[in-house]
Amino acid sequence: MGKQNGVAPASHRMKMNVGDQTYVIESRALGGLHEHRLYAYRVWCDGELVQDWTEGNMADFFGQLSTAGKS
Repeated sequence: MGKQNGVAPASHRMKMNVGDQTYVIESRALGGLHEHRLYAYRVWCDGELVQDWTEGNMADFFGQLSTAGKS
């Protein structure tokens, strides 16, 4: 029994294509009231975990990816 007790399991799962890669994103609520609820996400690519549970907005992670044709 550790810090994970009050944390919900992944509650949402979706696929996203960026460039030629397909990512699977899982998210879960961390707690708080609806208008103040915090969320965490993790990201998988080709069956490998590339971003473990991170609190915040997943757009921050995808904003760090380089995409073809951008400099």
